[in-house]
Amino acid sequence: MEHTAPADHPIVRIVLPLEIVDAIIDELHDDPDSLKHCSLVSRQFVSRSQKHLFSFIEFVFPKKPMRAHHPAQRMLDIFRNNPGLARNVNHLHLKSYFEGFWDERAQEYCRVADETLPGLFICLNVLQTFSIDGAWGLTNSRDLTDKRHLNDISPHLTSALFQMFRSTDVADITIENITNFPLGHIASTCPHLKRLSIGDIDSFYPLDDAIIYGSHLTFEDNVHEKLALSTPGRLMTLQIDDRSVHAMEKLYAYTMLPHSHLTLSHVRELTLHGHKLSMREVAATVITDAASSLEEFSWDHNYHVVFADFRYEPINFGKTTRLRILRFAFVHDARFEPIQLFWVSQVLTATRGHNNLEEIILVLNVDLDDVHDDQWRECTEWAPSFDSLLTSPGFDHLRRVSFFIHFTEVDLEGPLPMDEYVTINERLEQRLPRLQEAGLLTVQ
Repeated sequence: MEHTAPADHPIVRIVLPLEIVDAIIDELHDDPDSLKHCSLVSRQFVSRSQKHLFSFIEFVFPKKPMRAHHPAQRMLDIFRNNPGLARNVNHLHLKSYFEGFWDERAQEYCRVADETLPGLFICLNVLQTFSIDGAWGLTNSRDLTDKRHLNDISPHLTSALFQMFRSTDVADITIENITNFPLGHIASTCPHLKRLSIGDIDSFYPLDDAIIYGSHLTFEDNVHEKLALSTPGRLMTLQIDDRSVHAMEKLYAYTMLPHSHLTLSHVRELTLHGHKLSMREVAATVITDAASSLEEFSWDHNYHVVFADFRYEPINFGKTTRLRILRFAFVHDARFEPIQLFWVSQVLTATRGHNNLEEIILVLNVDLDDVHDDQWRECTEWAPSFDSLLTSPGFDHLRRVSFFIHFTEVDLEGPLPMDEYVTINERLEQRLPRLQEAGLLTVQ
């Protein structure tokens, strides 16, 4: 930092210790404007400011992309002129991505291979997190979108993406609404992967990997790969939905191959979105393989389809030994016996005596009219058994059982007075007296 003295005095240059410079800039890490201003004040601040300014990059693609303009082109030009800046990029996120352009004359989307992103991917070698979210509503129906493969990405771009994964230590990947994506190849390209989230990547018109990608996904072995064979990476967090089951099956199959660089047998957190039985079957396989490591399980049954009925098909938690947190979200119909809650009780019974359960969270989406009129009578049989189960030996670490009641007002002209909502919650509490007395129960 420089200080300019009056004309009759010599110029005094003050150089701040590196530790102070870093502390000043790090304090401003989430304030881009201040970081830019600091980099203009003194050259001492430039390097550290750039580290934070380029750490997180997000491109939001337009609804109707133009052929001559790519949102990432300017960033690619910057990196080509100053390759050192690319070494600051730790997080890259692509939102509403479509590989192509909007033809105004034809009034339709046209697929064209992306030449910009592959160039950008080559520049990045210290990436930690990556996400890509495909564009929605490209046609009037998802079926037509899939038929035209508008949410697919080209073999050239896919190959560049996997090459980027291979050349970095990427630990967190999210892929949503990118159809026919060869997810299985993550098992051979991402040995450092710790978190994977996938959603809406199955297609109504699936294409075989070998047909669509051919030689683009054939990688030569190198020393790094051969070393990884004996020590495959451990995926810790997995989130899947019931619109990505086929892709997940492929990934699981690839992780079981001898050359896999990734294993699912150490998953600690598993999250499910959706209701389909095929997703449960995949999840059950993962749970069995990760029985000695799984700590958190979350399931939002009605994530995609609000009125999807619950089907009483078991997921075997009987071999798990370290479960610590369970989260469930269901639509609760007060007119019928709560089979989804009986299912939860079955899961808990299977883990009794060999778990570290500290917290159980149940989110119930209920029709306000029904629950107001019926006063939780549908839980007459379930509640006492649930109450007794969780206050009996075998759940020694339990600290909290939480119910979150989300009301939907279908027929009422307006919301009830606040006291009525409190009363509804209290009626559920009264059906679980042992948990309440033990100080474990919260209903809100």
